[in-house]
Amino acid sequence: SGIAWKIACDPVGSRVLEKVFGYSREEDLVALAERFTGQFVALARERFGSHALEALLAVGGEILADGREGGSNVENMCLHIADEVIVALGELIKDTIGTH
Repeated sequence: SGIAWKIACDPVGSRVLEKVFGYSREEDLVALAERFTGQFVALARERFGSHALEALLAVGGEILADGREGGSNVENMCLHIADEVIVALGELIKDTIGTH
């Protein structure tokens, strides 16, 4: 959504979003991620958006590592993000922002 995108790409909004991801329940994390469907590659190329995307994946990884309930939805979320990003991996590796 446009509002989620603006928040993720804003210097302060990105930091807030990173914290929100960390405190979100699994179903809320997945719902937040769905707001960026189709935009994960563009988000990876944004200076602050890339930090939000990194935080989203880090929290998803923690949930999966802990074996928490709701993990299958989070696993699907991570796989969906990977599916979107993998097609642009060659470009992202060369991108100064997308590489971190």
